[in-house]
Amino acid sequence: MPFSLLVCFKVVQEYERAVIFRLGRLMQGGAKGPGIFFILPCIDAYARVDLRTRTYDVPPQEVLTKDSVTVSVDAVVYYRVSNATVSIANVENAHHSTRLLAQTTLRNTMGTRHLHEILSERMTISGSMQLSLDEATEAWGIKVERVEIKDVRLPVQLQRAMAAEAEAAREAAPSDRRRGKRTRRPTRKSRGRPRHRRLSRHRHRRSRPSEERPCLSFRRDLTLRRRRRRRRLRRQQRQELVWPAAKAAKTANNLRRQRKENDDDDGGEENAID
Repeated sequence: MPFSLLVCFKVVQEYERAVIFRLGRLMQGGAKGPGIFFILPCIDAYARVDLRTRTYDVPPQEVLTKDSVTVSVDAVVYYRVSNATVSIANVENAHHSTRLLAQTTLRNTMGTRHLHEILSERMTISGSMQLSLDEATEAWGIKVERVEIKDVRLPVQLQRAMAAEAEAAREAAPSDRRRGKRTRRPTRKSRGRPRHRRLSRHRHRRSRPSEERPCLSFRRDLTLRRRRRRRRLRRQQRQELVWPAAKAAKTANNLRRQRKENDDDDGGEENAID
């Protein structure tokens, strides 16, 4: 009798649950535990279910992105059993099924993204993968708590190309600044020569990209136009003031020249008559 009692009483831990089948049918009331529970030998069968969170390290997956670049991506999935009865009754092996689904979901999600999105939007991709996995595993009694993308490995040739492009961009930035300084120097030295100043400023604007051109160039152009307009007005005013006097002097000179010519002609005629 005491030995039969030891066989009938079972104990499960705080993080475990026991799903009992009596004569092949699932007992009502759900999973038992934690603590002690009673079974009938040769009639009842039970299965222990661990409710603690498990970690699955997804192996590297070769993925072809949307822009036809082959990358190797690996991730980590954190999941746990939320319903012990469903995880035993609805699926043969809930943990193995969840892991296979995680690999497939990782490949499918990465295949719909561009390379720059995979490199810069890891948190967004992880969130979408978590929602997709959680929705698919809900019928198995599994709760996906978190998905993290560990690493994205690019092909060696692509890494070299990106490194060369970045180095070229770093080298081009100082040269652009030096070229801008060289084109600004003639402008400062030739302030008294508007033509040279205008040409050097035009070359400077043409040599710099549109997004790096300062807003002050437009103001400087307006200032120069206003100065030229003032000079033109002053010149016209001076001409208006000086022109009447110059015209009168020219008229007087013409009259004197005509009188002198007339006098010379009269003197020549008198000599001829004598």
